[in-house]
Amino acid sequence: MAHLLLDLARRAPPPSNGATDASFDGVATFDGIATYQGMVCAWECDENAHMNVQFYVAKIDEAARVFFLMHGLSHPILEEQGLSISPRTTHCRYHKELHAGALVSVKTHATHVSPDKLVLCHVLRDGASGDIAATLVVRYDLQKSRGQTIPWSEAHCAAFERVKGVLPHAALARSIAQDEAPAPLTLAASLELPLFDIFRGIVQTSHCCAQGFMRSQFLMGRISDGAGHLWQTVGFDRYRLVADNLGTVVLETRVDFYQPVSAGQGLIIRSALLAVTGRTLHYRHFIFDMETGEQVGGGEVVALLLDMETRKSVPLTPEDIERLTPHIVSLPTHTEVS
Repeated sequence: MAHLLLDLARRAPPPSNGATDASFDGVATFDGIATYQGMVCAWECDENAHMNVQFYVAKIDEAARVFFLMHGLSHPILEEQGLSISPRTTHCRYHKELHAGALVSVKTHATHVSPDKLVLCHVLRDGASGDIAATLVVRYDLQKSRGQTIPWSEAHCAAFERVKGVLPHAALARSIAQDEAPAPLTLAASLELPLFDIFRGIVQTSHCCAQGFMRSQFLMGRISDGAGHLWQTVGFDRYRLVADNLGTVVLETRVDFYQPVSAGQGLIIRSALLAVTGRTLHYRHFIFDMETGEQVGGGEVVALLLDMETRKSVPLTPEDIERLTPHIVSLPTHTEVS
């Protein structure tokens, strides 16, 4: 059955605008197998009137599960063997807003295959126009219970090699390192750094996968939920933004996963503003377990202001930059997690 599904996925129709795999880098290349088809629901859109970042991750999570199912790694098989597949890092670039009712299609291919490292590139398109809406490059680990990583088998690697392609230009990192998760901090150590709190909450059972671990969608969702507090802290009053008809939009993110997170765990997110340019803010997040103080996740985000009427980015004013500058911090460089 897995072979039949792969055959069907390879025969997926091209985008309706005529775009082909040549749109990747100007030359014909393998652009992946079809792993998701759906649409943007109204309830997936946020106060900025576009699909919230967590639902890009949700759709890619589904795409990944379909990809692994096609390669003989369905949930029943993984469960029988006491295994799970989890993202280690997820790098996202957002190229086009998607609004309620938009069609969504995803193609997936491998870009790095080895026993100790599997990287998949998911290209999410507007299913009607064929335009790339987002690219997500994700490193996946094969794990035993409670997050013990084990190598991918020779058979796994051979199967993934058959759907290997190049990383498209649209997926290249711009402002954020793509696959470099810094070594984790502790909550206690973070108190010695100039960070500010943006989120506190409890992991809900409904936010966890069949194996009982928090899905990547909801880790991204917690960061998104805290973003308003971040903007407020660095000087952008929430009600002033609303009065000025301004929203916020994310251009690029990387989310890092250090430990499995389960229902009932309390999470706190602490953040720092790293840099400000003419239009963008670049900041880093640290996600801690409230009880143990260990860092369970983190990441970086580049975002900007959006004119809600024109849907265009808004440059920061000299007054904005003056207000932001005191909040910019330089954090210690940490060794990459292997």
